[in-house]
This record gives sequence, structure tokens and C-alpha cells, in this order.
Amino acid sequence: MTGSHCGLVSPIDYLRTAKNTVVVAGYWMAHGNEAEDIADGIADLVRKPTERKVTIALIDPNGPCIPELASYLDIPQAELVRRIQSSLGNLHEAWSKLGSDERDRLTIKVYRTIPIASVIILDGNRPEGRIQIDIKPYRVARNYSFSFELAGPGHTLYDLCNKAWGSLVAEAADFVPQIIAKEPTETPSS
Repeated sequence: MTGSHCGLVSPIDYLRTAKNTVVVAGYWMAHGNEAEDIADGIADLVRKPTERKVTIALIDPNGPCIPELASYLDIPQAELVRRIQSSLGNLHEAWSKLGSDERDRLTIKVYRTIPIASVIILDGNRPEGRIQIDIKPYRVARNYSFSFELAGPGHTLYDLCNKAWGSLVAEAADFVPQIIAKEPTETPSS
């Protein structure tokens, strides 16, 4: 499989295949290109069916790993911060338009480390669970990223990945809108 999200369907169409839970820990959203459409699509995931819960975790744009991630992605640091802030802002805006019961089913988080890959976990603890792991090779264009999918709990690699990325998301902080208020080129006043 080549291309982000197996190259077969849009990211949102792939997320829609989950019945109960969607968990995303992804630097791919830091690219920001289609973040507005993705944010609206993610908000739609909690509208129907009503039992679906979605957790999105992105790297903290003010976190200590931003310089290294910018280098890895071959994006200027200020541009990366702007893109992450844009993605978080779009997600928060989409979240704010939801009804209160829908908001309870959409969680936005930020983490302060760089996982080796972006991950999508669909119905992770259910028999039909799937984990998609998306890897972007060092300093190459995003369209050269590749993905593979693991299926079904009870297999060693699946269970390891589900636990590991589940821990990353569990340890991530809840997003607060003030995190996007800072300008990436801001310098302290003297």
C-alpha cells in the first residue's frame, strides 16, 4: 500500500468505517493542507452514529520537539507551528459548533513528544478493530508516505501498537484554545 491512508479513500471516509471509536495520533494533520475539511468531517463523525467517540491528538505547537519535527518533515519551524495551530484551530471551531452531547464524544488533545508514525485506531478494543500506521520517510514529500494496517485484537503486534499509541493519547493533555494564540515568531520583550 502506498500513499497516505492506503491511497484508496479519503481520510474521513476511512475514519467513517469505525463503529464505536476513532483515535488519531497524527503528525500528518500538522501539514494543514486539508485541515478545515478534515475538521468538519471529524465533527460529523460524532453526529452519526451517536455512540461513536473520536479522540484526535496532535503535537503541541509550543512543545519541545517542534524543531526536530520541522527538520524531519523538512518544513521551516515557523511554518510547521502555523500549520499545527491552524489544524488545532479548525478542529476547535468544528468542535464548538457541535451540540453539548456531541462535544462530549469529540476530544482534542496535544502531546509533547514525537511518535515514530501517525496512527489511526478504529474500534481498537473490538474484534473488528484496525490500526493504520502511516510512516513518512525522512525529509521526503508527504505523498511518499506509506501506510499499513493491522487487524484484530489478540495478535501480538496489534496489541502492542494499540497499547503503545493508546498510552500516547492517554498521556496527552486536553487541548485549550490558548495554545494557538501564540505566534511562532514571537520573541520575548526586553
